[in-house]
Amino acid sequence: MKLRNLGKKYGSKVAVASSLVFASMSSFAALPAVIATSLTEIQTDGLAMADLIWPVVAALFGAALLFKLFKRFGNKI
Repeated sequence: MKLRNLGKKYGSKVAVASSLVFASMSSFAALPAVIATSLTEIQTDGLAMADLIWPVVAALFGAALLFKLFKRFGNKI
């Protein structure tokens, strides 16, 4: 019953908001070629940076994990 009441209370607002979102999406349909090229270059640069950063993140995570395991089991030697 609560779900039905929420539907009555917010249903029209959700419908209006979703129609505005879909209307705004159609306005972005025609991008100039310069903007599309720039966004593609930014995406490529971002992926290249992510490729450089992930090994560092993995190494730091591995070091933290090994340090934690050493602290836990190092006292039992």
